[in-house]
Amino acid sequence: EEEALEKKEKQYKEGITKIKNALAKDEGTKEALSSQLSVLKIADFVEHSQMDLRQKADLIQRNILETEKQFNTLQAEIESLKQQKNSLAGQLSEVKKQQESLDKELAKLTKEIEAAIKTSDYSNEVAILEILNANLNLETAKVNLEKFNEEYQKGKLNHESLQARIKGQKFDEQLFLEQKEQYLQSEILLNEQSEMVGKQKQVSADLEKKLKEKKVLTKDLNALKKRGENIAILKSLFRQEGFVSYISSVYLQNLCEAANHRFYQLTKQQLRLELNADNGFDVRDYLNNGKLRNVKTLSGGQTFQASLSLALALAESVQKQNQTDQNFFFLDEGFGTQDEDSLQAIFEALKGLRKENRIVGVISHVKGLQQEIDVSLLIEKDEETGSIVRPSWQ
Repeated sequence: EEEALEKKEKQYKEGITKIKNALAKDEGTKEALSSQLSVLKIADFVEHSQMDLRQKADLIQRNILETEKQFNTLQAEIESLKQQKNSLAGQLSEVKKQQESLDKELAKLTKEIEAAIKTSDYSNEVAILEILNANLNLETAKVNLEKFNEEYQKGKLNHESLQARIKGQKFDEQLFLEQKEQYLQSEILLNEQSEMVGKQKQVSADLEKKLKEKKVLTKDLNALKKRGENIAILKSLFRQEGFVSYISSVYLQNLCEAANHRFYQLTKQQLRLELNADNGFDVRDYLNNGKLRNVKTLSGGQTFQASLSLALALAESVQKQNQTDQNFFFLDEGFGTQDEDSLQAIFEALKGLRKENRIVGVISHVKGLQQEIDVSLLIEKDEETGSIVRPSWQ
């Protein structure tokens, strides 16, 4: 070993010497490159200065060309505006001539209007404007006029028809008195029948009112009967242990619902617990078309899963009642009957309890569980020294 170390030391020294030589060589190269760089920088400065002068000359030339181009454009626009000015001057002259002609025509029309007003039935122009500005609907007036003419013609025909019917007839006073008496008798009979109808309507209204009262009373009676049934149920509940049994049933039903959240997951959505009429547990088997079967038909592993789910639900209920932020939960055995998949599902559920501020303690002889538990106490039996406790953190 000493010889090998000496050999390695010799190799390291040789390597260091090579590195030093290479560094010296690199220093010489660096100095040579620095001198070359200085020369290149001077030449580059001269070249850049010449390039800047050329670029400035090109820029000035481009500016001159651009200015000439803008000058030519403005010159063309000035010529175009001069032509537009000449054209507008001609149009203005034509418009002035048209205005003079229209003024003459307006004066002529004004004289004609004044002459027409003097020969009309109106005293001045204002009276004519009032009529012209009136909001008259000629179509509506025309329709009304036609309707009046139709009504007038109908009335005229009726009048002529009546004149033709009474033509040649004489007034018989005796017959008139008899018919008048019959009319009075008929009117009296009509009033009596009207009174009877009024009485019948009053009777009908009274019956409708009583019918509504009956409906209200019937509704109240039904409500009282329902209340009586509820009171009878409460009365039976408070006899002996009835009320305690009722409350226990409700509490047990809630416990069953809470347990199903975990039991349904542990059984891979195959089984659910249900409470029967005798407050016993049945199992809803979804692999068998959702049929119910007795809880005693569960396998050992399924029974443990159901017990675990109920125990966790009960622990949650106790925690809520005590209003504690954290509680402890211990499992004593029960893992030996589980297969690997069931064990994995159970431990996933137990790990999830950590997020709920729970501390879970497991007591088991299954050695495979040690891989799933971070903190543990290993108990070893010894016939001579007794039980030995070995903490996992030591």
